[in-house]
Amino acid sequence: MRKSRPKLTLLKDKLLAKVLFALLGKRVKVKGERDNTTPFPLPLSPFPDLCKKSDYRAIIPASFFGMILGLAGLGSCWRVAAKLWHLPAWISEAIMLLTIVIWLVLLLLYVGKWLWARADALAEFEHPVLCCFIGLVPVSTMFVALAIAPYSHAIAITLFVVGAIGQLSFGVYRSGQLWMGGRKPEIVTPILYLSTVAGSFVSAIVASTFGYREWGLLFFGGGLFSWLALESMIMQRLYLLEALPKPLRPTLGIQLAPPAVGCVAYLSITSGQPDAFAQFLFGYGLLQALILLRLLPTGHSPSALPPYRWHPCVLLNAA
Repeated sequence: MRKSRPKLTLLKDKLLAKVLFALLGKRVKVKGERDNTTPFPLPLSPFPDLCKKSDYRAIIPASFFGMILGLAGLGSCWRVAAKLWHLPAWISEAIMLLTIVIWLVLLLLYVGKWLWARADALAEFEHPVLCCFIGLVPVSTMFVALAIAPYSHAIAITLFVVGAIGQLSFGVYRSGQLWMGGRKPEIVTPILYLSTVAGSFVSAIVASTFGYREWGLLFFGGGLFSWLALESMIMQRLYLLEALPKPLRPTLGIQLAPPAVGCVAYLSITSGQPDAFAQFLFGYGLLQALILLRLLPTGHSPSALPPYRWHPCVLLNAA
């Protein structure tokens, strides 16, 4: 007979199960589980055979990578504050270290999702709305490159190149799908910005930071004109069709990201005092913020968005 584990070990397992469930997403029941809802700790072994024997699988949505954008933006703000106002530098570096650790954990789990939960990964990849969140994976990689840059320039450049190629490849693929038509207007949301606009602007910021201003100009041009094209389509959908379904309404917060991040990208590829165009971008960002505030009483605001999807606001924070 199997020996019973000590009570202390059982208590640790239950605590671990609750923490993993809170951090890693929903638990998916497997065949034959019936109505059992008791939390179990995830298997420690990465091998598929053992994973199949587990009672639950952690399904990591790509939107979780939005946390990296928020943490990296906060860390960048503290780095600037430490230089301007002589605040403690260890705060910014601690935030950046936390950013790197969380990014690495999420990346391993997301890769594991493609290896051992391929059906869920493909379902997300083929979803007409959720697929755009995948663009956050390479974007977050470039933010991690900024976090690592003061300590290892070679690793930072490698991560930037991988992230830039990844976001460009995903953006080209998704844009090609859009060009083939067949998309229902009802599912057109600001999430579309994540496929090309966000990645291009962030690529411009990081490229200029690392001294590749010419590449930053190219990325900024791609992001700017993609933003203008998508903006007209999204505005037409919001103006002429019915209101967004309640689960999609928080995505309106992403409207704040293009002008804010675009302004930072423009400042990154230029020098001197902010010119009129930078003020244009900043002014449009303020207008979007005011519109979102006006929508708060109507329930069409990003206030109900889960913390791991607050990337539009955290991008403004990074700005």
